[in-house]
Amino acid sequence: MYLDGKHLAKFLSERKFNFSSEEMLQAQVAEEFRKNGVLAQREVVIGRDDTGKICRIDFMVGDVGLELKIRGEKRAIFRQCLRYCQSPRIAHLVVASSRSLSMPAELRGKPVTLVNLALALL
Repeated sequence: MYLDGKHLAKFLSERKFNFSSEEMLQAQVAEEFRKNGVLAQREVVIGRDDTGKICRIDFMVGDVGLELKIRGEKRAIFRQCLRYCQSPRIAHLVVASSRSLSMPAELRGKPVTLVNLALALL
């Protein structure tokens, strides 16, 4: 099963996750996808940035990119999202974080949806 960006955000917001590390969070999300029949690819190369560095997103669910963040400077996260939205492989970007972030509803003409995982099921 594939989920569009809106339904992927809803799926994530209905679950509780442990935020002790991004690796653990990724493993938990992958397990939730597996248990619920969500077809997702993990650690997907979606292109290169302007310097030639490989851009790798945490998950792809169809043409929806999912980036998980529990740490990081907000400007760096924003720049990372801009790079991801440059990719023709991304039609919609979902950013799920354990902290409050702000982001435009659209980057490079592509919708961006934020999920605050700390508020899930509250």
